[in-house]
Amino acid sequence: MTSTANSETQAGVGEAQDTVATRWETPLVVVVDDQSAGRRILEQVIRGIESDIDVVPFADAIQALDFCRTKTPDLIVTDYLMPGLDGIDFIRRVRTLPGCADVPVIVVTVVDDRSVRYRALDAGATDFLSRPIDEHECRARCRNLLTLRHQQHALRQRALSLAESERRFRIMADELPLIVWVQDSRCSVALVNKTGCAYFGVSEEQLTGRRWQQLIHPEDKARYVEAFAGKFAAREPFQDQCRMRRADGEWRWVESFARPYWTPAGMFAGVVGASIDITERKTAEESLHLSHLELERHSEQLARLTSQLSATERRERKRLAQVIHDDLQQLLVGAAFSVERVQRRLRTVDDSDALHDTLRSATDLLQQAMDVARGLVGDLTPPILHDAG
Repeated sequence: MTSTANSETQAGVGEAQDTVATRWETPLVVVVDDQSAGRRILEQVIRGIESDIDVVPFADAIQALDFCRTKTPDLIVTDYLMPGLDGIDFIRRVRTLPGCADVPVIVVTVVDDRSVRYRALDAGATDFLSRPIDEHECRARCRNLLTLRHQQHALRQRALSLAESERRFRIMADELPLIVWVQDSRCSVALVNKTGCAYFGVSEEQLTGRRWQQLIHPEDKARYVEAFAGKFAAREPFQDQCRMRRADGEWRWVESFARPYWTPAGMFAGVVGASIDITERKTAEESLHLSHLELERHSEQLARLTSQLSATERRERKRLAQVIHDDLQQLLVGAAFSVERVQRRLRTVDDSDALHDTLRSATDLLQQAMDVARGLVGDLTPPILHDAG
């Protein structure tokens, strides 16, 4: 529906409501009788019903018809026997006028003939009065018909109001980027907005009743329908996810929410729901879950590497301690002994050759000790640490 059509419809509803409200401030009664005395009596009796009733009398039925074309009365009281256009023909023409199809019409006649009454009823007469007019009967019949007419207009106004509310709700639902749906008290789909029909690629009629269940993935259908039926029966809010077939045939994850609603009298009327495509969110959640699993796997690997590194460090410390103890310390001790021998010979022997041999032996031991120390330094700080950090 276009915005222009919506505006025209809304304007029409507003005008109809204004017309009803205005009309019932002063009910309008048309009296048609070619006898002046009869018109005055009817006018007087009808005005006695309420002070604010507007009574318009006519001696000519054609003039009354022209008046009814411009203003719709709330009650017509017409004589049967009139020259030119009798009461029955007048009623037939009245019923063809816009807005006059359901206006109550009372036929006043002195003719006690059932065939006349039948013809009048067939033409659209609502009630009858016999001449001479009984004031109390006339007033009571007119009052009752005006009351019914008032109730009729009240119902019409309520229907117009409900139609306007439904129209506004439909516009709102159709413009939302959500799948909006309504299910009645029998759990039958009563409404699906345009977004939902376009999403599933079907008409609203194809989703009414319980045919929407055909769109659910076979693996999710039983669980989802059972969960929804349980919440529906308990009159509780509903929320769940399932896979549904989109218009292009792809199975998509859809999350639905539903809330129960009640009539003004407190009767359960059904549920109003909304659904949204959450496939991308589900994919992101799954990716995040996989990332967590991968992170946990890397954490476990890091823990194992840390444990292995600690074990390697302990082994290397033990090896270095053993090398220092078994090799370096022994070489240094041997070098110390050689130096002591040199010192003793320097005091007792004047033998330069032996002295040189001893010093060379000490020098060799010290060189070996330095080589061992250099090897340890290389093990503790390999050159790659200086290059790569």
